[in-house]
Amino acid sequence: GVIWYAEDGNRRKIMNADEIRIPGAHNIANYMAAICMTHGRVTFDNVCDVAHEFGGVEHRLELVRTLNGVKYYNDSIASSPTRTIAGLKAFDRKEAGTAGATGTAGTLEGNDVQSHQD
Repeated sequence: GVIWYAEDGNRRKIMNADEIRIPGAHNIANYMAAICMTHGRVTFDNVCDVAHEFGGVEHRLELVRTLNGVKYYNDSIASSPTRTIAGLKAFDRKEAGTAGATGTAGTLEGNDVQSHQD
């Protein structure tokens, strides 16, 4: 997809969505919100530079290592079902993962996780 900025009937392409280094539709939405909130204070070129360079925050879809062609991610900050599901949906193929936390409780009932359970 493409991220556009539209105002007063004029439309300008900001970037292709796949230029954003951190994966996931939720991160594309975050960039679109940031573009709107910083318009007039930050140039579109600066937003694109950040999108190309920013690799995310520690513990959030953080690539830890690649070993024998297998990528290992740390997503331990995904401490709610909504965040966990957004993280799983960030990948364009099925991923296997393990997760664990102490002192937290939640449920995945009613959420679309079927495609990630194979």
